[in-house]
Amino acid sequence: MKADGAKHQPSSKYRAGMRRLVRQTRAMTLLLRHPAVPWPAKVVAGCSLGYLLSPIQLIPTFIPVIGQLDDLAVLFVGMKLLRVLAPRDLLEECEVQAASGAFFARPRPASQSEYTQSDAM
Repeated sequence: MKADGAKHQPSSKYRAGMRRLVRQTRAMTLLLRHPAVPWPAKVVAGCSLGYLLSPIQLIPTFIPVIGQLDDLAVLFVGMKLLRVLAPRDLLEECEVQAASGAFFARPRPASQSEYTQSDAM
């Protein structure tokens, strides 16, 4: 313990990393619920989030360090695949919404044609 009696505070780099992980998880959830996201992207988002929340895992989470690293790897691979499978404007919309704190608001209803027209440009 420090001489001034202050408790150890997590570093700002650690806190920023944790905020980023939460934001990416929120963006995955929003993509999963968005009506205009293609089904392959929804499958990837659902499987990634399902693995993170599942009590049955390849490496149990209670094993120090390695258990958390496999969760991070699944989140990383899931986001990489979503960047390929989901339309860019939908991904940006969900990431902005996840960062804004309006996470629990429903996505703006839009027709599939709006997104296919923006991809054609």
